[in-house]
Amino acid sequence: MRHRPGHSQGPARLTRYFGSVLVLAQVLAASAESAQPQAGSLEPPAGAYEVELTKELWIPMRDGVRLAADLYRPRGVNGKLPVILMRTPYSKDLWPPETANFFASHGFAVVVQDFRGRHKSEGLYRFNRGHRKDGYDTFAWVMAQPWSSGKIGTYGCSYLGEVQIYQAPSLPPGLTAMVPQAAGLAVGSAGGYFHNAQGLGSGAYPIGLVFWWFHQHGEQLFYGPRNEFDLDPELRAKLAQYYRVAPTIPEDIDYGAVLATLPIVDMMNGTVSPPNEFAEFARRNADLTDPWWQNFDYVTDETKVDAPALFIESWNDISADGALYMRQLFEKTAPSRTARENQFIIISPGSHCQSEIATEATYIGDQFAGDARFGHMDIYLRWFRHWLMGERNGITSMPKIQYFVLGRNEWRAADEWPLPGTRYEKYYLHSAGRANSHFGDGRLSLEPPQEQPPDRFEYDPAAPAPTLGANDYTDTKPITDQRSLSARQDVLVYTSEPLRKGFEMTGEIGVHLYLSSSARDTDFIVKLVDVYPNGIPLNLRENALRMRYRTGRDKPAVLMTPEEIYEVRFGLGAYSMYFAPGHRVRVQVTSSSLPRFDRNLNTGGNNFDETKGVVARNVVYHDREHASHVILPVVAE
Repeated sequence: MRHRPGHSQGPARLTRYFGSVLVLAQVLAASAESAQPQAGSLEPPAGAYEVELTKELWIPMRDGVRLAADLYRPRGVNGKLPVILMRTPYSKDLWPPETANFFASHGFAVVVQDFRGRHKSEGLYRFNRGHRKDGYDTFAWVMAQPWSSGKIGTYGCSYLGEVQIYQAPSLPPGLTAMVPQAAGLAVGSAGGYFHNAQGLGSGAYPIGLVFWWFHQHGEQLFYGPRNEFDLDPELRAKLAQYYRVAPTIPEDIDYGAVLATLPIVDMMNGTVSPPNEFAEFARRNADLTDPWWQNFDYVTDETKVDAPALFIESWNDISADGALYMRQLFEKTAPSRTARENQFIIISPGSHCQSEIATEATYIGDQFAGDARFGHMDIYLRWFRHWLMGERNGITSMPKIQYFVLGRNEWRAADEWPLPGTRYEKYYLHSAGRANSHFGDGRLSLEPPQEQPPDRFEYDPAAPAPTLGANDYTDTKPITDQRSLSARQDVLVYTSEPLRKGFEMTGEIGVHLYLSSSARDTDFIVKLVDVYPNGIPLNLRENALRMRYRTGRDKPAVLMTPEEIYEVRFGLGAYSMYFAPGHRVRVQVTSSSLPRFDRNLNTGGNNFDETKGVVARNVVYHDREHASHVILPVVAE
């Protein structure tokens, strides 16, 4: 659809720009089970144990609150067992019973626990807070049980992966090994909030996660039920099946209208939503130097974890950057040699928590990935058997970094990051001043620019460019055809000539731009795209920079002087892609990606509590003195 940037749109008309993103509203509006990671086919092999389940164990915390847990054990196995612990906010009854049964059928005791204040556990739930204490106390309880060998591993994806990282720095007793999956958002900064490259540290607020707040984090202000601690365990389990502490969300929510809401802090006020902290986070996102952020459990440069970790990530998840950072951090700071020498990562091509269900014909949205299977479940078993059972199976001799290269559709391995032999090639922006849309004259080249006019576009917050494809779980097609977006006049498009020789790009992607605006604050969104010989462009990486935070999120915001040229540097995150011969490299620049990021209203005000914006006339420079470019990590063949 062609679109004039200056044409004002009201909230009712704005909803049509969300496209495929709204499909996710239906997905996330389903139960917590359907919205959560699926482990795929986990049928135990012949000869594995049957599993017995003990429901509603109550684990006391140091403040008297009791957390509900279930225990899975191999039937008929006496004595002490190695333990795998999974702590979840998504209900131990809904997920992950399949995974717990899988590990228990292979000889492990598995404890699955509801977070404090979630579902059947008592107490007050607070997002990403208190896990170090509750995690420590849970480990101590497991250590004291007669069926526990004293060796405990942790497992789980998404929030279940992050919580492994949050609790580990407390050095809980018995922690022996971890498998944190899709846990990159556990990374914080000096200010205590996400600093990974996929937008959450850019200053733009990720309102695309509003669905998650609706359906998974609406219980912050509710206390879980109290149960008589001395009740007969069987009676307590029978009583527990008659209650479920979870909000019931209407099925007819108009998410288009919700996402179009201004001000942002009122986004959840116009429909039925359980009380939550969405508005508080939207306000606090404006200042990461606020001491409030120190209350969270996020990983910082000073964090020390003393346990071997096998990180599981995906290139098309919210970002592998955080996990790559943590792997290196723990390798550097772990107190013991065992932990320092045993930090591993496996990065699949898929999206959020989908690594285990890859097939021989995997698709990532519109991108064919071929046979992306890697035997993840077998690797997990070998990992835990080695660390918790003492089995010598060679698992620790695998490469430290194993990753899938899209385009080649092959698995590769290395022991260092960045990969040895990586060279960083600069792809410069060129045009005659008319790079607007893919019909324009924007070019991308390894040759630095000489004297060229800049490119200009108008960004109207009332008519924002939509999100089209996203490297996270806010879109059911993380890789998708970009032509409907790149046809817009408020999207600058720079495309290389067809490649004579292909190259592998694996590593962190950099952006170095020279920019100006008529506004005191605005956003710049940069997207890297792979254009196929048939002209179909597929997105790879996208990130936003809110200009008031151009000097860093750990520093106070600084507004722009209108029309002044600013040099900015930021990243698009890590990725692995083979650009084949005949393909073209493309870079797109615009100023919005709604609803992945909130709209910058361009006023220089708070943004989160404003309802009216102004049009920004934004400029991208590419000449001898202002050689704007992206930096691609090219791996030697």
